[in-house]
Amino acid sequence: MRGTKPGGRRLSRSRNDWGMTMATAFWNSTKDAEDALARQIAALQSELRDLRKIAAKRGAASYDQARDNAADLMDELRDGMTVAAAQIARQAQVAGNAARQNPAIAAGVGLVLIGLVASLLATRSSSK
Repeated sequence: MRGTKPGGRRLSRSRNDWGMTMATAFWNSTKDAEDALARQIAALQSELRDLRKIAAKRGAASYDQARDNAADLMDELRDGMTVAAAQIARQAQVAGNAARQNPAIAAGVGLVLIGLVASLLATRSSSK
């Protein structure tokens, strides 16, 4: 018989067998690629979960640090305001004593301040 070896075995595959073999190989390689891609996606999702956890921890730490810095700043401002308030009170007392000793000068300064405020208000209303 043509196409056989001694002993009855065929030498070559038929076209149909060869096509099935190629289709099976293509199917298997496609399936292998899909499986590899699925494994990579799962690994990336796991890594993304880990990164989110790390970001959350760092965000909480940054928030705590910012809150502590704000509290420290408020303490410094409170201390500074206490000193400034005491100094303003002393200066107000000196100004009050000067106004009692010189009432005409105090009245003149008051009128000048009233005139400045009135002129500022007048220019604002005319510019609108």
